[in-house]
Amino acid sequence: MQWGLVLLCALSALGLAAGLAIHQIDEQAIRGYWPAMSTIMFRDQDTPWFLILLIVTLGLLLLERWGGLTFAAGHIDGAFLRVSRAPIGVPHLTGLVLLLVSVGTYTVHHGFVHSADEYIQELQAAIFAQGRLMAPIDPEWGQLLGALHPYFITHNEEFGLFAGAYRPVFAALLAIFDLVGLGRLTNAVLTAGSIALVAAVARRLWPDHGQAAILAAVLLATSPQVIFAGMSGFAWPAHLFFNLLWLWLFLRDDVKGHLLAALVGILAAGLHQVHAHALFVLPFMLGLVIEKRWRLAAFYLFSYGLGHALWVFWHDIAAYLVASDLPGGAGTSRGVFYLTEVLDRFDLANPGTYGLIGQNLLRFVAWQNPIIVPLVLAALTSRSGVSPTLRRLAWGIALSMIPYILIMPNQYFAWGYRYLHGLQGNMVLLAVSGWIVLSTSAEMKVRLSRARRALFVFTLATLLVAFPMRAWQVEEFLAPMAKSLRLIEDRQSDVVLVDAWDIWFGWDLVRNDPFYRERPIKLGLQYLTLDQLRDVCARYDVDFVGYDDVAHLGAPFVGRYDNPEFDFSGQDRELLAYARGPECHDGPDTPPDNR
Repeated sequence: MQWGLVLLCALSALGLAAGLAIHQIDEQAIRGYWPAMSTIMFRDQDTPWFLILLIVTLGLLLLERWGGLTFAAGHIDGAFLRVSRAPIGVPHLTGLVLLLVSVGTYTVHHGFVHSADEYIQELQAAIFAQGRLMAPIDPEWGQLLGALHPYFITHNEEFGLFAGAYRPVFAALLAIFDLVGLGRLTNAVLTAGSIALVAAVARRLWPDHGQAAILAAVLLATSPQVIFAGMSGFAWPAHLFFNLLWLWLFLRDDVKGHLLAALVGILAAGLHQVHAHALFVLPFMLGLVIEKRWRLAAFYLFSYGLGHALWVFWHDIAAYLVASDLPGGAGTSRGVFYLTEVLDRFDLANPGTYGLIGQNLLRFVAWQNPIIVPLVLAALTSRSGVSPTLRRLAWGIALSMIPYILIMPNQYFAWGYRYLHGLQGNMVLLAVSGWIVLSTSAEMKVRLSRARRALFVFTLATLLVAFPMRAWQVEEFLAPMAKSLRLIEDRQSDVVLVDAWDIWFGWDLVRNDPFYRERPIKLGLQYLTLDQLRDVCARYDVDFVGYDDVAHLGAPFVGRYDNPEFDFSGQDRELLAYARGPECHDGPDTPPDNR
């Protein structure tokens, strides 16, 4: 435990030093570099927590060394035992998490999804809600598809169809919850379900340790990343839920368990990116080979191979099913494009890649219950070692880092490190293993007493300091963009042109119903040609929203137009001048009945 606290001190000091170093960089320079969102969030959100965490951890180490906790030890141990014996079980904790995340979704998160990654899932869910796999490209708006949906869509021009670029299972879940008006609470339900599942897995792994289940549930429920990501619209809370469900079924180790695990695994592979579940499950598949369970390995290989092929070529299959009776050629395979795009994104030559990865891993630590770090270290350094299942969970974390080191080092917007969110269960189960190591060691009484104090202090600090601080940070970050989106949606015009250059990540405000039933239609100004802009202004009642319109709401400013590092073309400036000019706001030339 002591070396775990030392490691936590070192990570806290490193995080604090990195945050303070970033604070020395000129604000305009760092904000003007558009991929820097994750860096700015690290600086603003995590630096103060690393300072608090360093003080708390150092205090624990020094007081233990000097005997300062001797007087308090009995009181802390007594409080721990009273809490552990309280009639609050996993169902109560699951319900509490469901309530907390549901309320936070509409208060802290403003019922708002910030990024295009989240919004595009809602767009696909809206397509599913209409009983379609893909949406038809509207003849009236088809030429402006890039300005209507700037990111994360795929379109089949031959068949005149488009859809969200991600795999469809998470969007399908949103659509199902939307049937009863609870679409925005999908992740709240999945997060609460993950609390119950991690406890169920712990019971299966340690049937003779009564505290294992409730400890696993508490550690997952006191992770700020788990709670606040559950308020978001990302698919990652679904990955956490499906990974834990898969593990619970796999550990049954019977025919029914493996059949259901394969089905859950196929669904998990289709949540939004096919690699996320594959790398979680890969160590278990290799374990089957090592154990020479050839039939079971072949079964999983066949089912996963078929399932992954289905999701890789999902858009080709969907386009064929929707448009098999429509004229048009086969076009370019979206599945082949999906695979080749991965190869084009390798980024090993960029030294900034490794800084981003280190920054993201520090964020992952900063958004957990801090006790996770020393407990995981205790498990991994145990003389008796860890069980094969725990080793595979650890390897799942390591393997899951590979695509983000090689291909996607920048996570942009997130609470904590979202790319490892589906592996939160792995971390918690390793931590529970560390707790059991401490409780069964030769020096059990002393080491377990120290572990109890650390658990008590860190959990208290998380609940009383980290949670309120994170809630304030999340709300402060989201509120300006949520209010800016509402301002745009309240404009009484056919079309709103959104200037995405000077509003930081302003393209995330360009959101449209896939069937264009709602007004105003939002268009990203920078994704139009000048001829397209003139045509839009001639045909529709047009409004314009730039940074000046949302500055009073606190929307973040970039200042690209005034920054000499950005070499804007003459057309960029012509677009802005025309969008602001009177020619674009004189009203449509076409009578309303003919528009």
